[in-house]
Amino acid sequence: MKDYKILKNSYFDSVTLMSTTVTLKKELKLKELVMFMGTDMNKDMIKSVGLYHESLDEAMPNDLMLAVELDEAFPNWAEEVVARLSSSKSKSSDEKTVYKTINQAYEAIEPNIAVISVPGLYAANEAFKALEKNMHVMLFSDNVSVEDEIALKDLAIKKDLLVMGPDCGTAIINGKGLCFANQVRRGSIGLVAASGTGLQEVTVIIDRFK
Repeated sequence: MKDYKILKNSYFDSVTLMSTTVTLKKELKLKELVMFMGTDMNKDMIKSVGLYHESLDEAMPNDLMLAVELDEAFPNWAEEVVARLSSSKSKSSDEKTVYKTINQAYEAIEPNIAVISVPGLYAANEAFKALEKNMHVMLFSDNVSVEDEIALKDLAIKKDLLVMGPDCGTAIINGKGLCFANQVRRGSIGLVAASGTGLQEVTVIIDRFK
């Protein structure tokens, strides 16, 4: 059987969702599980795996969509998924210092790059804050308007800063992987690509050559 759930105003970044889906699926003994925020692109992704239902049409970008396929009845599956997601998020926060705003982080550690992963409606505003603090920006969020993207990159050019994205999911800078990245040797080759997965594959292939 298949079942579906929309959790209103329940934002989880895609890194968290993708990294926990396999674990939750195994722990809860679910035949299939998908968890995405309610963007049009994500709805198309759920359709591609055959788990979409018209009830998910109502989901907005800041809503969490859950779709599951079960071998047997499990009435409280959605509550269990959310509880474990929230627990995972809480444990992650307990292991390190958490700054709730870009200003807090800047005042404490003066970072030189910010990874922005919030709903697209708010992403540009946070990216502008980072640029004003002279931070480079990796904009993981999608659903950022073209107008906002142009304004962000115009400001970055004026301040001699780099804006990667929107919808930038992988980067390796000074040997450090950001978001989804493979561990590869450092070298003299620089790569830029429109396809994140394609870029990852190329870096791995290059790394195999001595």
